[in-house]
Amino acid sequence: MAKEKALPRVRLPKLRRSLLATALATAAVLGVVAAVAFYSLSRQQESTSAAEVRPGRPAPDFKVALLNGGTFRLSEQRGRPTVVNFWYASCPPCRLEMPDFEQTWREYKDRGLVLVGINPSDTAEEARRFVDEIGVTYPIGLDTDLQVLLNYRVLFFPSTVFIHRDGTILRTHLGYLDGELLRGYVEELLQ
Repeated sequence: MAKEKALPRVRLPKLRRSLLATALATAAVLGVVAAVAFYSLSRQQESTSAAEVRPGRPAPDFKVALLNGGTFRLSEQRGRPTVVNFWYASCPPCRLEMPDFEQTWREYKDRGLVLVGINPSDTAEEARRFVDEIGVTYPIGLDTDLQVLLNYRVLFFPSTVFIHRDGTILRTHLGYLDGELLRGYVEELLQ
């Protein structure tokens, strides 16, 4: 019997291993969130709000507990342009865009802009640690039962929803949103 040759061991630099680990963790979280979303959607009856999350339609109402205490209810923001950003701490594009969201919120909050981050997967401690690291000061809500995620049919992270003063959806954006484009969308929302 011939002796089998051992395959050479591949050594990755620490940075590559870190990026690979982050990518694998992100894929795992997305897989779990997608599986829960598809399962839940298949088990529930189609509701008008969940079925019609698109521009021109009313944004589904929701209520979440905030990291810094209190609650956030979307319907209480009626009359104010609102941006809802779905994210989680180990999502690389979420990490990249959050400083731009913070800067945009600081620039436009005096003009009535409401910005809320919705986190569907991290513990309060994980989310708080990330928010403190990035320096986020706008409200962050925890979607612990994934109901907001399901009602908005979020399957990709980050995802952002722009809501008119009248409570209808102006637009949705899937994926990374750079500061220039974000500010353009906010300007459109404020008109």
